[in-house]
Amino acid sequence: MIQLLTGENSYEIRARRNRVMAEFREAHGETAVKAVDGTTVTKDDLPQLLQGIDLFSPEQLVVIDDVNAQKEVWEALETYLVNASDVLLIAPTADKRTRTYKWLQKNAEVSDLKPFQGLPLEQWLRTQARDKGIDMEANVARYMIEYTAGDQWSLVHDVEKLALSGKTVTAELIRELLIPNPTSSAFDLLDAALNKKSDQVAKLLDGVRAQEDPYRFFGLLSNQIFAVLIVAAAGNRQHDTIAKESALHPFVVKKTQPLARKLSAHDRKRLAEVAAITDMQLKSSGQDPWVLITAALKTISA
Repeated sequence: MIQLLTGENSYEIRARRNRVMAEFREAHGETAVKAVDGTTVTKDDLPQLLQGIDLFSPEQLVVIDDVNAQKEVWEALETYLVNASDVLLIAPTADKRTRTYKWLQKNAEVSDLKPFQGLPLEQWLRTQARDKGIDMEANVARYMIEYTAGDQWSLVHDVEKLALSGKTVTAELIRELLIPNPTSSAFDLLDAALNKKSDQVAKLLDGVRAQEDPYRFFGLLSNQIFAVLIVAAAGNRQHDTIAKESALHPFVVKKTQPLARKLSAHDRKRLAEVAAITDMQLKSSGQDPWVLITAALKTISA
């Protein structure tokens, strides 16, 4: 069988590659897999590599990483794959317009692996956690994904951190051990400020100061304020309707609705004024930007 692994999901490509190789070794022995680096393979290597017979391993899987790294090798593949048996090609950035890709679509098993999002990513994370002995609830998995905004590579490392703690995984433990996504931090700060939790605002600000550029962070905070104001103005309409009309992501709308529904017209007006004044001060006053951001959040939480 000829297989091609391509696409943006580098984690899944690597995991699928390793799984195919392990299964082939288990079935045919340790020497039955030959992996080569496509950046060093030449066109002249292809006949022996893809059609040669190894007397010691009659059943052999040939794995070529970055097989599209060299144009002449990529273009010549079709000629030598016609009579090949077990070949695994890795080409994360394969050009779908090329003759070779189109030939592979017709004659090979092509997997175009996209980044996991939403429910598939949540299910994958819970499986990873279970493999490490963690019983992770669905709402905790969603919170972890949102809090870290991590891809699968970073989430795997985060699961290991949580497993090493030996504690029950909760939202509180995630905040204690993992590095937050700046957008998540901006929402958490705004949420704490609007709910008058001044101690939590101070604690969250300390963490943000240590990791973020103040101007960039205020941009994220402004985006959160804009989203809250838009959702609040939309009233009780469904989140998907609001998302469609406002161009906000449905997840952002759904997450923001509980907070937005608490705001009175006076609250919304004051929030907009604080954001506008702070933005002007950051651009023209020359004051310490963190002082201005802190003052804005104190005003919101007053």
